[in-house]
Amino acid sequence: MKRCLVILIEAMIVVAMLGANPFMPVSDNVSFYSSMIDVYSNPASISFRSDLNNRFSVALDYSDDLSLGRAGETLGLIQNMNSYLNVGFGGQNLLFSASFGFLTEDRTFNDGKLSFDFVTSNNIQIDWGWHFSDFGLGVRIKGGSQAIREDREVEDLIGVFQNFLLAKYTNRENSNYFSLGVGVQYHPGDFSLGAYSDGFLVLDNSQDLSVSSDMILKTLSLGASWRGKRFTESGELMTLRPRVSLGFNNLTSESSALEIGAELTIQLLPRCNLSFGAVYHDERNANSNWFIVNQGSVRIDYSLSLSYEKHFFLCRLRSYPVNGDRLSFTLSYRAFI
Repeated sequence: MKRCLVILIEAMIVVAMLGANPFMPVSDNVSFYSSMIDVYSNPASISFRSDLNNRFSVALDYSDDLSLGRAGETLGLIQNMNSYLNVGFGGQNLLFSASFGFLTEDRTFNDGKLSFDFVTSNNIQIDWGWHFSDFGLGVRIKGGSQAIREDREVEDLIGVFQNFLLAKYTNRENSNYFSLGVGVQYHPGDFSLGAYSDGFLVLDNSQDLSVSSDMILKTLSLGASWRGKRFTESGELMTLRPRVSLGFNNLTSESSALEIGAELTIQLLPRCNLSFGAVYHDERNANSNWFIVNQGSVRIDYSLSLSYEKHFFLCRLRSYPVNGDRLSFTLSYRAFI
């Protein structure tokens, strides 16, 4: 029986997957458009979808940190785990999504004893969007909450399983959230420009809805991208389709960031693509110069993705050049119906 539980837990950890965002936008730039996945970056992209035959999606996402210094500890491969099951359905103007997650936080290993905070997360999101010629407008409403089991000691994968699925949680203080966001996009030719802010209406710590220009600017992200054409002028499929992007995220917050991305897609068949990508990410605070590199906060993401028929697979590796022994990874699978 114990062996069966171990196998089940291992399968859950390998298959149930994600990063910090519960809906995990695989494409993070707010100027991206054309697929259901891009909607999670900016609701304004929903009316530009070219995959309208995909009305329903199921996603399994998993991410974690990899620190070589902890490799010899108990459960050394579970450090800051984020795992989510996401479902979504909708069409050209409306997308409804729900997300259910299991997370570990505050890993502590002292005197041979290992403990975590175990967190469950429930989130819902509704995206509306319309476009007028090359200009798109989108609105997002989202909310959710978390529950937690604090400082729980575990010895093996059985303990992880018991704490995640068989134990009682308590509501996490100040974890309830609600927000309304607004996004826009403009597509001049092969270029795309986008902007999105999450803070037009937010539920604050006093559980009151509030509106402020400060919150709008703190959650405002700007993006620009260029993507090569999918087909030649004669209608033949292009073998190589490049894309480059530039993003300024959370403009006036303490976690603002500059992102520069490049991606090359190999179009093997009309419904089979292999993509290689890299993103340079540089965090800075509100007083930093956007054009001076902040060496201590630089990270580089490398990604490999495969899209085949109605299936999408992603593997992303995140490296931190200043902290060479630290890595993180994301695995994702999406099925569309």
